[in-house]
Amino acid sequence: MDSSYPITYQFFLYIGLALSVMIASCTAYIIAGFCMKHKRLRIEFNRYTFLSLCASSLIIGVGYIRFGPGFRYVEATLFMMAILVITMCDMMGRRIPNKIVMVTLLSGVVLHFFFFSGSSLLQSILGSVVGFFVMFGLQIVSRNNLGMGDVKLFAVIGFFLGWKSCLAAVLLTSIFGGIHALVYVSFKGFNEGSSIPYAPSAALASSLLLYGFQT
Repeated sequence: MDSSYPITYQFFLYIGLALSVMIASCTAYIIAGFCMKHKRLRIEFNRYTFLSLCASSLIIGVGYIRFGPGFRYVEATLFMMAILVITMCDMMGRRIPNKIVMVTLLSGVVLHFFFFSGSSLLQSILGSVVGFFVMFGLQIVSRNNLGMGDVKLFAVIGFFLGWKSCLAAVLLTSIFGGIHALVYVSFKGFNEGSSIPYAPSAALASSLLLYGFQT
């Protein structure tokens, strides 16, 4: 934070960011539980609320440091909060609801339509198409070891990151997913019929590309 800002401004900014983290983390948890149709969802401390709180803190805090106030920050926060909800859905029930994907894409289109150029929207649509069909091809090659939810997830990633960074995300997600699978098998063993969520690896890859560098 620039020390030239008044102390009062910095104080209220930090309070605002902290409140944003709490609201965003609770909202993400509730939306994920609602989409997974958990009828008795309660705000209680568990691994999902812990994940939501930590991830929301990073999304809002790191995003502000990386982009500063502005439309790019809003877009990045919207994207990563949607990815957080998708990740929790995948962890809770091993599926990615269509409604989350469609709402995220529609929100991205509206944001681009009002605040960005038409060429930017076309680039985002191209990224979404590339992400979808690359993962669809991998899903066919893997003989359905990847679900259609993962295919839809990369349509979202491609829309917000662009087609070049989306391809990089596919590569990084494969690496992180392989490491995740090895760790999972090492600790819990291999059971036929068991599945490992792919969205956490995609979320990690997307965050590295968004906040670190984009191709």
